[in-house]
Amino acid sequence: MPSVERHLGELDLLALALDPCAPPSGHAESCPGCRARIAGLAAGREHLSDLESLATLAGDAEPPIAPASLHRLGRTLEEAETLVRAAEDGEEALVLALAEAAGRKGFPEIALQAAQLASRLTFRNPKRAVAFASRLREAISASESEAESPSRLAVAASWVLESQGLLYIGESGDAARSALRGLAALEGAGAPLLLLSHARYYAGSALWGESRYEDSLRFLSEACDGFARDGQDAWIGRTEAAIGLVHFSEARFLQALRSFDAALERLDPAVDPGPVASTQQNRAGILMNLGRLAEARAAFGSALELALRAGLGASATAIRVNLLNLGLDEGSYEEVRARGAKLVAHCDREGLAVDAYYARLALAEAHAALGSYGAVRTLVEALRGDAIPEVRDDPDATALLGRLDAGDSDEVVGRLRRLRHYLAGRDRVEAARRA
Repeated sequence: MPSVERHLGELDLLALALDPCAPPSGHAESCPGCRARIAGLAAGREHLSDLESLATLAGDAEPPIAPASLHRLGRTLEEAETLVRAAEDGEEALVLALAEAAGRKGFPEIALQAAQLASRLTFRNPKRAVAFASRLREAISASESEAESPSRLAVAASWVLESQGLLYIGESGDAARSALRGLAALEGAGAPLLLLSHARYYAGSALWGESRYEDSLRFLSEACDGFARDGQDAWIGRTEAAIGLVHFSEARFLQALRSFDAALERLDPAVDPGPVASTQQNRAGILMNLGRLAEARAAFGSALELALRAGLGASATAIRVNLLNLGLDEGSYEEVRARGAKLVAHCDREGLAVDAYYARLALAEAHAALGSYGAVRTLVEALRGDAIPEVRDDPDATALLGRLDAGDSDEVVGRLRRLRHYLAGRDRVEAARRA
């Protein structure tokens, strides 16, 4: 059994390894236990109270005294968490919290941790994640510490955070630019491997949103390698899920399902509810496209239950939109019409433009199937006027959208369904079956 003194030495190294200004630690790089503690501390999952378990393992009656560096790290994480909670409360609370924190010693380190912890905002309210990133940069600039290394890293991390929120609200082009800007800044600042791997993961995700699949897969593969070197099992799971989306987009459906299953084996819903819910949802989408509707409904149900339990409002909305599409495939048009109208209003209110678009498309198909052509015309006008990038920038999708105004009214059901299937990747499934 290792001695308590040995553990204390390792914990000190852990704190130093988490300090962006510290030199690399050979011990921390080679010790799986230290790497695991680094991951926990960096993610805010571990606390100083965990030191008590070391005393229990060693048979001591009293817990050891934590190194001063860990005490500082603990305070930094607490203050970073305070900023993120303020962002969850709203713009006014965030402005006040940042104004107070910016005057404290060690604010750059707090800002760096906060930029990472704020990733959870993406699944709850992506607009607040974007606002948090912008406000954080303003506070760093006002604190007159921009030239410090931790400040440079915090600004870079804020661009990566911004990319996450932008991707979730459908601004994939801006998301890719923010992610690549953040990654370049991190590389220029000599950031630790973990921060670089995070940035590569988000850059790959944003590039997938831009349909740049080869570039996306390259960044995601580099991220996966980095996470493996760092012993970041949960992040490997997230990256597997993102790779699954690339496979799906390129019509490699069985590979996509394998990637999603591999991701779910590594991810813990108690620790990473957002990534788990998203992965379950994407896996369910493939099952729906393959016609395995009962399995898809069960998978969507599990994802929605987790999202609601974890307070992931944006994720829950996206899942409900997918359930509208599943209802259309099941022929439940009245139910889709009733739920779809409420969902469109909710998406508009929350600024979820992509979800609002897909909800309107599903609602239009339900109205068409029920013969409510006046409502269909109104919805089609909205679909044409507010086309999202994945429709506006895709000539085939644009052509399908243009056809919605053509022909007799009773033909619009098939045309709406064709556009919906195209955007969901159903045409790729059908093409693969024909082949």
